[in-house]
Amino acid sequence: MKFDHIGILVKDAESMIDRLKLIQDKSMNVKVSDQTDFYSYFITFGGSKLELIEPCSPDHSLKHRVDKNGNGLHHLSYEVPNVRAFWKQCNKKFGSGVGEISTVHVCKDRFEYFFIHPKCTDGILIEVHQKLGE
Repeated sequence: MKFDHIGILVKDAESMIDRLKLIQDKSMNVKVSDQTDFYSYFITFGGSKLELIEPCSPDHSLKHRVDKNGNGLHHLSYEVPNVRAFWKQCNKKFGSGVGEISTVHVCKDRFEYFFIHPKCTDGILIEVHQKLGE
């Protein structure tokens, strides 16, 4: 398992990207993934990765959360070589605190992932994923 990125919930991803450019002199690679209820902006710079999550549906729970609390940490993400095997291990340890495995496309790449509920990890949402390719 290796650490992959930090997911940050934001009201306005473009504004956040502009602010990051002021701080970060190096060039940034930005990939945008249009999900059903939110946009994910995957930013790579200096060997680090961030995912900015901007809710676009007014009824989505993330929209209510960012409106109430402002920008902030959403999750820590780890990459594993076999997400299904790791899911089984986590399910034995945490039971109902482990979400189901889902598949998502981010630009040309396809991933399987699941979340571990914050109640199991001292308040931090954990995402675990495996890159499956195109």
